[in-house]
Amino acid sequence: MDFDLTEEQLLLRDVTRDVLSRNFDITGYNTVTDSELGWRRDVWDQLGEVGVLGLGFDPAEAGPIEVMVVMTEVGRRLAPEPVSAAALIPGALIAELASESQKQILDDVASGSTLLAFADAEPGVRGASGELSTRADRNGDSWSITGRKNPVLAGDSADTIVVTAMLPDGGVGLFLVDGAATARHPYRTFDNRRGAQIDFDAAPAEPLGDGEDAAQHVARTVIRFQSALCAEALGAMEEALRLTTEYLTSRKQFGVPLSKFQTLTQRAADMYVSVELARSMTYYAAMAVADDRFDPVIAARAKLQVGRSGRHIAQEAIQLHGGIGMTAEYPVGHYAARLTAIDNTFGTADDQLRVLIAHVGDYGTVSL
Repeated sequence: MDFDLTEEQLLLRDVTRDVLSRNFDITGYNTVTDSELGWRRDVWDQLGEVGVLGLGFDPAEAGPIEVMVVMTEVGRRLAPEPVSAAALIPGALIAELASESQKQILDDVASGSTLLAFADAEPGVRGASGELSTRADRNGDSWSITGRKNPVLAGDSADTIVVTAMLPDGGVGLFLVDGAATARHPYRTFDNRRGAQIDFDAAPAEPLGDGEDAAQHVARTVIRFQSALCAEALGAMEEALRLTTEYLTSRKQFGVPLSKFQTLTQRAADMYVSVELARSMTYYAAMAVADDRFDPVIAARAKLQVGRSGRHIAQEAIQLHGGIGMTAEYPVGHYAARLTAIDNTFGTADDQLRVLIAHVGDYGTVSL
């Protein structure tokens, strides 16, 4: 099987890398993430200009593999812009389900002028329960949403929110809600990104698509999100490993480079193995989505391995750097924080293991 990227995908990777590399170093990262917005509008506009924010809206032009390529670079550069949360993932859901008139918003999303958010998670609910406390009410031809969503990634700055809610006759509906019609309570996440608790008090809503049960589309969106997060984590792991091996080569102890100590080089080699395991599963997840296989078992396998690899890389990178790895002025600690946050988004490694355990009975027995 050919795992090489096409010329177009390589160009996309290089363009994304160029945009992010020339705008961020660790000093700039700290300045931006400490600001009120937490990311840069000018960088967001540049990503829109080069076509990154509209990837996956038209599968004939770009799909999950291109999203994987871009998100790997986002993770490598530790870019704080909410590329997947505010554009790629909710945009793909709209492209998949919306009416032709509703799809007009995608032009603005692709250009960077409109930000989206996917509001599905609710307080006190762990994993996909299928039962939501947020309700959709119908009054004639009008709809309204009442409930609370938290956490909502990029929910603090979203112009339009894609919301899941229980329909009056049962089933899960998807609705478009104007961000200005909600009560938002923004906060900083563990990795200094941005999220929000969003309260809906009879907020005017527009059914996405035909307004029927969209539980399957919600499940597909979560799997897309998990695949994108795996790719971002892979990029972060690759850079954390590069920084660590570079440090071992340059840092000396007793006049000898740390890379000469066999135990330390063996630990770095184990980090490389973890990165390659994460890469294999990230490719597996992305290719499954590209083949229209939205299998929760495949997604759980990928996120389980990526979560385990990310934890290993984060811990080893900090330990092999010593005290400098814990400082805000050095990037390794920030990569560790981001990998930890990704592991806790849409289910930790332990949560994915529970998903796999629940599907053990789906495997057939082997006859001897």
